[in-house]
Amino acid sequence: MILYITRKHPPSVGGMQRQSQGLVESLGTLVPIRVVRWSRSQIWLPFFLIYSFIIACFSLLTHRDRLVFMGDLALSPMAVFLKRVFRVPAISYAYGLDVTWPNRLYQKLVTPFFSKLDHIVCISTYTQGLLHAHGVSSEKTSVVHPGISRTNATLIPENQPRFELSEGRQVPRSAKLILYVGRLVPRKGCSYLVDEILPRLASCRSDWHCLVVGDGPELGKVEQLVRDRALHSKVTLLGQISDKELMAVYAAGHMLLMPNLAVPGDVEGFGIVALEARSAGLPVVAYDVDGISDSFVHPEDGVLVEPGDPDAFVDAIARTLDADLSVEARQARRERVFEHFGWPVIAGRLLRCVEPFLLNR
Repeated sequence: MILYITRKHPPSVGGMQRQSQGLVESLGTLVPIRVVRWSRSQIWLPFFLIYSFIIACFSLLTHRDRLVFMGDLALSPMAVFLKRVFRVPAISYAYGLDVTWPNRLYQKLVTPFFSKLDHIVCISTYTQGLLHAHGVSSEKTSVVHPGISRTNATLIPENQPRFELSEGRQVPRSAKLILYVGRLVPRKGCSYLVDEILPRLASCRSDWHCLVVGDGPELGKVEQLVRDRALHSKVTLLGQISDKELMAVYAAGHMLLMPNLAVPGDVEGFGIVALEARSAGLPVVAYDVDGISDSFVHPEDGVLVEPGDPDAFVDAIARTLDADLSVEARQARRERVFEHFGWPVIAGRLLRCVEPFLLNR
């Protein structure tokens, strides 16, 4: 039995939450898992830490769980304590930001526990490198990429009529839809996209429309840039939308843009939205920042662009707009992402990581 403890799990929203759910559902088909989860705001995290610690101790005492598996490295001090008291192996997922979070207290009190874990499962080679820089030996780390579930996204031809997201929000019927999906924070690059990339794209072609999906602290800045760059007819800010609407956006889209920027202390461990877009058959145009390249496994996945070159990014968008996006091409891309990153595949890799610790108990 694995005791899995996570501070980010649905119904709260985010990439870590979806990965946590996928891990529980897929790995749980291969080995029994007992889950202690937090599905609310991180504001109340201290209460969850107390609650989860009590539940973990009770579970280890009464059920004799054979392995403690933490959802991310922020929980590593608890994992090490449980390991020492109950003499069970302790492992953790590592995303990236949980390694580099630029908080002095966190870096001083939490990061020393990383090397005391028995094993760390990294979502990318980039994250693995971050841990090595923190003194964690290579023998204690392995890379298992995030997984993706098959969705209900419909593969539609380009000439099929567009859709209406909700009342009063029409999407242009003739334009090719380029998508930004993610939080509106500096490292995701949405403000950079509107400020530097889209004006260049507008100057060379007009057959596109950009849908921005997401919310965050830079929302006001992005709205102002749309006005300042006179892009109100070319950019639609959708805010946070439902999963059903997001699947409709992916289904009608032509490509996903990931104009991520390198921000010290705030890293992109992998970029799970790239898998989500490809599960609907979309190519991805992205800056080659942090761990994003790990999601690119085939030339037809999209285009990786040298960071900080908006002209090259625009050129990549233009080439992708002109490329084949037939139903057949989308279906091939969709099947390829499940072949490499489908949860049944990822669960098997996770099992190979945890099995030695289960067998030694």
